[in-house]
Amino acid sequence: MTRWIAALLLVSGVRGTAASPDEARSLAWLKAQLTPNALVTAPDPQRRGLVLSYAPGSKPPNPLHRRAFTYDQALAAIAFSTVDDFASAARVLGALGRAQRPDGSFWFSYNVENSWPDEGDHDMAIVRSGAIAWAGYAFAFYLERQPDGADPRRQREREALLEKAKKSAEYLLSLRVTDPQHLARGLIRGGRATVTVVTDAAGKVDERYEDKPIAWVSTEHNIGTFFFLSALGRVTGDARYTGAAAEIRQRLVPALWQEDLGQFAQGVLADGHVDRALALDCASWGALYLIATGDRPRAVKAVATADRVYRSLDGKIAGHRPYHDRPIYLDPRVSAVLLPGKPNIQWQQLPFVWSEGSLGVALAQARLGNTARARQITGEMLKLRQGDGIRLGSRALPYEMEDAASVAGTAWHALVEAALRDPRAAGVWSR
Repeated sequence: MTRWIAALLLVSGVRGTAASPDEARSLAWLKAQLTPNALVTAPDPQRRGLVLSYAPGSKPPNPLHRRAFTYDQALAAIAFSTVDDFASAARVLGALGRAQRPDGSFWFSYNVENSWPDEGDHDMAIVRSGAIAWAGYAFAFYLERQPDGADPRRQREREALLEKAKKSAEYLLSLRVTDPQHLARGLIRGGRATVTVVTDAAGKVDERYEDKPIAWVSTEHNIGTFFFLSALGRVTGDARYTGAAAEIRQRLVPALWQEDLGQFAQGVLADGHVDRALALDCASWGALYLIATGDRPRAVKAVATADRVYRSLDGKIAGHRPYHDRPIYLDPRVSAVLLPGKPNIQWQQLPFVWSEGSLGVALAQARLGNTARARQITGEMLKLRQGDGIRLGSRALPYEMEDAASVAGTAWHALVEAALRDPRAAGVWSR
């Protein structure tokens, strides 16, 4: 109970309201994932301070448990900043800044114990604009909340983090679609490199790596980029960033909102056609974007879609699944190996609950004033507790979803709790 009490004291004075014991548990778990820790006692010096994305629980640790995903670093830093734990946030952001590539991008994930991936060895490593946008947003979110004091050390820290944020923004802006005739003009492409799950000649599941620029455009990535550029514009006062955010805002609904689906499309395919596959983030995160930009009617519709289309029950846990009308594994040969007897099963047929996605729905419900529904969803996710963390999924799906305690599920829980605790606060993706 000691660390719960310490975590409660950490946030008890934030905006005059006390954190719940459940919020305190999640924050304490996130701090325990900071490296070095009991699992990674000697991280690579350049990666010291990153948070491990998963905890092994009762399983023997494997390489995944020594990985730090860029998105998870951003979430942890935002969660710490939200409760004014600037020391922990700065520790994560300092490590994330050291991991930034020369061109301003980030690898999708990092091994904390060694230097993979780096510029000389990045086989199987990918770059995604969505993760970069979250990293940049975490820098800007911290800079907006952290008081700009006269302390020279703090000033140096701010300058360093601001430079990292600007470099991320420049990389993302280099991915803009500039063809004036393209449906996705003004939006950001997906990044670089792909890893595809396939079967080899012997029928064994394997991964195929292709290192080349990505031509498709993701709705999710552009929502993240909008919030990042908007925040960076507020921090810097630079109209170039606010203008780029405005361009995304100008194009996102006309290009990607699907009125008949009640949500955004998944994106624009490489061939220029709309990808109408049903993804939860395009409803829930789409709703958060619509709320922030003042489009409440569409936001209400998107949240209703999230609850109607993606709601799922796995045993006694009620929540949401990540997709609806697509196979769990796009290659039926892979599915035949990993899901024997169900090679064509779709997400809508699988009892599965995804904590991160469900909590995104909860945050959208809270922002719309539907507090009871937000608390109901959040309470269900607490059934996925593993220790003090929250499991990412209700069951493991190889190459798709982990069932271990995760930064993603746990940080989103803390963010939703903070929003419920103080609905008027300027929280994650609120403007």
